[in-house]
Amino acid sequence: MAAVHGSKGYAAVGGSAGTATNLSTYLNTFSIASKMETADASVFGLSAKVYAAGLQDYSISMGGVWDSSTAATSMDSVLQALIGAATATPFVWGPAGSATGSVKTSGSLFLSDLSKVGPIGGVVNWTATGVVSGGI
Repeated sequence: MAAVHGSKGYAAVGGSAGTATNLSTYLNTFSIASKMETADASVFGLSAKVYAAGLQDYSISMGGVWDSSTAATSMDSVLQALIGAATATPFVWGPAGSATGSVKTSGSLFLSDLSKVGPIGGVVNWTATGVVSGGI
């Protein structure tokens, strides 16, 4: 098993699949969580519950150092435009980078929140979360 250092990561969000904006220079964390819905299918007389598999569900969280740039490709401009979007936007995450042959996860997401925090003794950071529409 080859370990991969997190600093090699790559993430792009927005636009079309080929023109997503690379946000890697603004990120210091990115995660995708997956879970499976289960429905209780138990009936009278059983001594243990029975479940039926449901739909897969994926959520994304990311964060990093906030940049005050107002450029159209800045993280703030790209992500702020996605809050409340009527259609899901493409994303790509490569834990080991974006090189050909590197493992990448992609799909479409709805960004549900974007937060910025500026502590008095530190740099301004941001976090964003969303849900994946469809599979990955």
